[in-house]
Amino acid sequence: MERCLQRGPNRLALLPALLLALLLASPAPAQDDEEEEPGAFRSYLSERGNNFKGGLNGFITWPADPVMRTLEAKEMFPDWWPPFNYMTAFLAGTCEGVYRLVMGTMDIVFTPVPKMPMLSPVQRYEVVSFEHDDE
Repeated sequence: MERCLQRGPNRLALLPALLLALLLASPAPAQDDEEEEPGAFRSYLSERGNNFKGGLNGFITWPADPVMRTLEAKEMFPDWWPPFNYMTAFLAGTCEGVYRLVMGTMDIVFTPVPKMPMLSPVQRYEVVSFEHDDE
């Protein structure tokens, strides 16, 4: 019994790696010249993989939001006093970055849920290529 319990968690630790490999797997090339219609599982994986990639992109790029908002402070608040517009732009970028991080994490967590829309905002930078629903 103890041996069985010792081996169980090690196998369970491989599950996220297997899920990631299945999501990012490319379709096998068709052997004939005829195009085959993707099956239900393949279309499910492509749709869910897109949400996973969108969440991963949001998770990776969230630190850029405070920096880029601060650099755009003069265009965002042209009539404000300069120190105040930089602080406000940095605060706005921090809030936007936290939003991007949380929604990206939710996209990653909810990847297995069918028919779940993409929660991440439209990307500022595309580190991982994917198609956003709102573009």
